Amino acid sequence: MDKLLIVDGHNYLYRAYYGVPTAAKLKNGLQINAFYGFFSYLRKNILHIQPNKVLVVFDSETGIQSKLDQNKEYKQNRDYKDIGMFEQLPIIKDALEYLGITYIENPDNEGDDVIASIANKKFNDGESFISSQDKDFFQVIKDNIYVLRDEKVKDDIKYSYSKVVYTEDKFIEQWNFPPKYFVDYISLKGDPSDNIKGVEGIGKIRASRLIREYGDIEDVIENSKDKRILGNENLIRNNKNFLKMKTDIDINCKLKEINQTKIFSSSNEILKELNYMD
Repeated sequence: MDKLLIVDGHNYLYRAYYGVPTAAKLKNGLQINAFYGFFSYLRKNILHIQPNKVLVVFDSETGIQSKLDQNKEYKQNRDYKDIGMFEQLPIIKDALEYLGITYIENPDNEGDDVIASIANKKFNDGESFISSQDKDFFQVIKDNIYVLRDEKVKDDIKYSYSKVVYTEDKFIEQWNFPPKYFVDYISLKGDPSDNIKGVEGIGKIRASRLIREYGDIEDVIENSKDKRILGNENLIRNNKNFLKMKTDIDINCKLKEINQTKIFSSSNEILKELNYMD
């Protein structure tokens, strides 16, 4: 059975750029902290999942436009002025090619929708593991689609990060409702990370309670006596239409069996092979 690891490329890029010290630079002065962080995350996740195929999905410059046409406030809370991470993207892509890992960008669709569609395509009826810190992917969890996250856990002394694979059972254990209702949940409370406003006065606890009690938003709207729902039906429905990921985009890409030897080469060794480092 195939195990496909689908990497949310820009999610890795942001985490690496802001999470790895900036001292790492090439001789020409180009900062490469995002490069080091990106491949550190990738190696650790490959080691954890043991996939036989890996695909990296990046957002294109135009893929988000269709979403902005629907909602001009979408992701406008994010600062895109710091281009330092994007200057490292060509080197990351060169390294992925060197490692034999397929990466794609779709000019017409946001990366999240591309990832959700590929996961649903079920390559050879195998398993798809979506590697991202973006909780929005919870909505696509089902039989053979899982979400891999790094989550903070506390032992007797300190906090540390642990890898968590969200299966359908794991999600229900933590959230007390099926993952198919996650999009209904964020439609009620909103999604601050994407600058999407929910129903005023309904936060995580109330939204979760409504979903557990009634199910999807149509049942919430029909049956709930919560006064905050009344008058906000259009907002809730529009949020769901907007936040629900596409799973039917036709994406064609050839995936290779991963080369363990190359992938677990050191980042410096890869940079030397690509003539970025002496």
